[in-house]
Amino acid sequence: MFATGGCLRESGQWSRRERSVCPLSSVGQCDFAFDVERVTLPATEIRVFVLTKPDGFRTKVIISGRYSVERLLTSASDWNEHCRNVPSILIRQFGAENGDKPSWKEPSIPYPAQVVSCLNTAWERAGTHAEQVPGFGIGDGLGLLLEDGVVLNAIATRAIRTLVANTLCLVVALG
Repeated sequence: MFATGGCLRESGQWSRRERSVCPLSSVGQCDFAFDVERVTLPATEIRVFVLTKPDGFRTKVIISGRYSVERLLTSASDWNEHCRNVPSILIRQFGAENGDKPSWKEPSIPYPAQVVSCLNTAWERAGTHAEQVPGFGIGDGLGLLLEDGVVLNAIATRAIRTLVANTLCLVVALG
């Protein structure tokens, strides 16, 4: 299943000159970009959508919504800030070549599609085997990023419940 997406303005074209440095700039196979210099009013609305072609012929709309530029920028800023609100940890990463010295690095901020991938991974066999399971889609990932209030609360509650269920074997195995 191949997904595409974009941001449309009601009139005119968006320049690809400046890409936003936010979670919207890379959502799985999607490409979101907008030119901040052309937006004069923060209340300007942008239509965000994700399309898929499940059978290769027909196009299906996965998610569609209208958001103000101010909301998009605030959501991106909040996402970055909240993803950094974790205890300071370092993850050991091995070199690409055999014999390279391992290094310790901070985890990067995940994009919404990466969060969806993690939520759709179930750990089995005492945490030694990961398997992809259905449950969340890119619409849920974008909902975590862009929505607020009751909608965000519902998605987050379901995500936490799924995360606990899917990682229980891994957590128990880790001790």
